Amino acid sequence: MIKYLYHRTNPENVNNILEEGLKCKSFYISLSESISAWSFLGQAVFTIDIERFIKENPSVKVTTWLPESDEICVWGNIPAEYIKEANHG
Repeated sequence: MIKYLYHRTNPENVNNILEEGLKCKSFYISLSESISAWSFLGQAVFTIDIERFIKENPSVKVTTWLPESDEICVWGNIPAEYIKEANHG
């Protein structure tokens, strides 16, 4: 199992995410296996402890559209306790 996944966003979202976590505003939250994926979407990068999140939240569905894709979909909110700020870039 993958231990960590990554989420990119605009820098102005950093404090809110660190305080409140990632909120599912549409259908799902997009994460990636690669820290450098989707670098055009923003400069703030977060590391998600997905292994712990799945273990402690078994009712939240985590899927992918295509196995060869680098997009992992989390079908629910991710609380701040599973998130830390990663390197920017």
